Amino acid sequence: MKKIFAIALVAAMAMNMMSCNEKSNAAMGPMTDSVSIGFAEMLGKAFNAQSRMDSTLDKDAFIKGMKAALNADTAQSYMAGMQMGLQLVGQIQQWQKDGIGFDANTFMTRFVK
Repeated sequence: MKKIFAIALVAAMAMNMMSCNEKSNAAMGPMTDSVSIGFAEMLGKAFNAQSRMDSTLDKDAFIKGMKAALNADTAQSYMAGMQMGLQLVGQIQQWQKDGIGFDANTFMTRFVK
Protein backbone atom coordinates (compact mmCIF):
# COMPACT_ATOMS: atom_id res chain seq x y z
CA MET A 1 0.00 0.00 0.00
CA LYS A 2 2.91 2.35 0.72
CA LYS A 3 4.07 1.90 -2.87
CA ILE A 4 0.66 3.05 -4.16
CA PHE A 5 0.86 6.12 -1.91
CA ALA A 6 4.37 6.76 -3.20
CA ILE A 7 3.18 6.50 -6.80
CA ALA A 8 0.28 8.83 -6.06
CA LEU A 9 2.65 11.26 -4.35
CA VAL A 10 5.00 11.23 -7.34
CA ALA A 11 2.04 11.84 -9.64
CA ALA A 12 0.86 14.73 -7.46
CA MET A 13 4.32 16.28 -7.46
CA ALA A 14 4.60 15.88 -11.23
CA MET A 15 1.18 17.45 -11.65
CA ASN A 16 2.30 20.30 -9.42
CA MET A 17 5.46 20.86 -11.47
CA MET A 18 3.51 20.80 -14.71
CA SER A 19 0.97 23.27 -13.33
CA CYS A 20 3.76 25.79 -12.77
CA ASN A 21 4.19 26.08 -16.52
CA GLU A 22 1.93 28.85 -17.79
CA LYS A 23 1.39 27.32 -21.22
CA SER A 24 -1.78 25.33 -21.72
CA ASN A 25 -1.53 21.66 -22.64
CA ALA A 26 -3.19 22.38 -25.96
CA ALA A 27 -0.48 24.89 -26.85
CA MET A 28 2.32 22.43 -26.05
CA GLY A 29 1.32 19.88 -28.68
CA PRO A 30 2.97 16.52 -29.42
CA MET A 31 5.55 16.72 -26.62
CA THR A 32 2.76 16.99 -24.06
CA ASP A 33 1.00 13.99 -25.59
CA SER A 34 4.21 11.95 -25.51
CA VAL A 35 4.94 12.82 -21.88
CA SER A 36 1.33 12.15 -20.86
CA ILE A 37 1.22 8.79 -22.63
CA GLY A 38 4.64 7.72 -21.38
CA PHE A 39 3.85 8.66 -17.78
CA ALA A 40 0.47 6.91 -17.98
CA GLU A 41 2.10 3.73 -19.23
CA MET A 42 4.79 3.87 -16.54
CA LEU A 43 2.29 4.36 -13.71
CA GLY A 44 -0.07 1.79 -15.23
CA LYS A 45 2.70 -0.82 -15.26
CA ALA A 46 3.63 0.06 -11.67
CA PHE A 47 0.01 -0.33 -10.59
CA ASN A 48 -0.32 -3.66 -12.42
CA ALA A 49 2.86 -4.96 -10.79
CA GLN A 50 1.64 -3.86 -7.37
CA SER A 51 -1.82 -5.37 -7.91
CA ARG A 52 -0.25 -8.74 -8.75
CA MET A 53 1.41 -8.68 -5.32
CA ASP A 54 -1.62 -7.29 -3.48
CA SER A 55 -4.95 -8.71 -4.63
CA THR A 56 -6.88 -6.28 -2.39
CA LEU A 57 -6.12 -3.31 -4.67
CA ASP A 58 -9.22 -2.03 -6.40
CA LYS A 59 -8.41 -0.57 -9.81
CA ASP A 60 -11.64 1.46 -9.96
CA ALA A 61 -10.91 3.03 -6.57
CA PHE A 62 -7.32 3.72 -7.62
CA ILE A 63 -8.48 5.43 -10.82
CA LYS A 64 -11.00 7.46 -8.81
CA GLY A 65 -8.18 8.62 -6.54
CA MET A 66 -5.95 9.54 -9.49
CA LYS A 67 -8.77 11.55 -11.08
CA ALA A 68 -9.37 13.38 -7.81
CA ALA A 69 -5.67 14.25 -7.58
CA LEU A 70 -5.43 15.38 -11.19
CA ASN A 71 -8.53 17.57 -10.85
CA ALA A 72 -7.52 19.02 -7.47
CA ASP A 73 -6.67 22.62 -6.78
CA THR A 74 -3.00 23.05 -7.69
CA ALA A 75 -2.26 26.01 -5.41
CA GLN A 76 1.01 25.32 -3.59
CA SER A 77 -0.54 25.48 -0.11
CA TYR A 78 -3.35 23.11 -1.05
CA MET A 79 -0.91 20.63 -2.58
CA ALA A 80 1.30 20.77 0.53
CA GLY A 81 -1.76 20.07 2.69
CA MET A 82 -2.73 17.13 0.48
CA GLN A 83 0.77 15.68 0.68
CA MET A 84 0.88 16.03 4.45
CA GLY A 85 -2.63 14.59 4.72
CA LEU A 86 -1.70 11.54 2.63
CA GLN A 87 1.36 10.95 4.79
CA LEU A 88 -0.80 11.22 7.89
CA VAL A 89 -3.31 8.72 6.50
CA GLY A 90 -0.49 6.21 6.04
CA GLN A 91 0.61 6.78 9.63
CA ILE A 92 -2.96 6.45 10.92
CA GLN A 93 -3.35 3.13 9.12
CA GLN A 94 -0.18 1.85 10.79
CA TRP A 95 -1.38 3.05 14.18
CA GLN A 96 -4.70 1.27 13.65
CA LYS A 97 -2.86 -1.97 12.85
CA ASP A 98 -0.94 -1.48 16.09
CA GLY A 99 -4.16 -0.91 18.04
CA ILE A 100 -3.62 2.82 18.50
CA GLY A 101 -6.70 4.98 18.04
CA PHE A 102 -6.75 8.29 16.18
CA ASP A 103 -9.65 10.72 15.94
CA ALA A 104 -9.38 12.86 12.80
CA ASN A 105 -11.97 15.37 14.09
CA THR A 106 -10.05 15.91 17.32
CA PHE A 107 -6.84 16.24 15.34
CA MET A 108 -8.27 18.85 12.94
CA THR A 109 -9.91 20.84 15.75
CA ARG A 110 -6.57 21.10 17.54
CA PHE A 111 -4.54 21.58 14.33
CA VAL A 112 -6.50 24.61 13.10
CA LYS A 113 -6.09 26.49 16.44
